[in-house]
Amino acid sequence: MEISTEMNDMETNNAIKRYLKLFKKRGVDTIKLNFIEKKLGLILPQDFKKIAGVFDGYEEIGGASLFSFDYAVKNWNVVEKTEFYRASPCKLKKCYLALREESESFVVMKTQDDPNLPTPIIWCSISDAHNLQENVELQNNPITFPNFTSFFEYLLEQEEKEQR
Repeated sequence: MEISTEMNDMETNNAIKRYLKLFKKRGVDTIKLNFIEKKLGLILPQDFKKIAGVFDGYEEIGGASLFSFDYAVKNWNVVEKTEFYRASPCKLKKCYLALREESESFVVMKTQDDPNLPTPIIWCSISDAHNLQENVELQNNPITFPNFTSFFEYLLEQEEKEQR
């Protein structure tokens, strides 16, 4: 195992510990995660899977809630929303997993074929969502996180500030 993989595991584990100090465990099981992968034809990264074991995405954290990682949450889960954006004029590419949509913003994970490779999280404007399919530069100052753990840590920081 590479040192960078060990560091990522440590960061993910620390983020999970921080989360559990703030919230009760509300994760999804591997059956539901496998369903996401099979239904959408993508591979979820290891850090996402670990965090999804305690955080289901649906619970608000840091003032934001994601689409649920549980497909049983009708009309507001990552599978249905990703399929929606794939069929929409946005034509979201197969490698993307839709994580969040708000009035003016859109958050996606760009998955890889290897679950240990970095999977950037891109928080862009709704108007830039169509640019994801074109591989063109996003116009409205997107925020990019190197992986799901970094994005989750950002949400945790926001939550910790709110609770102070």
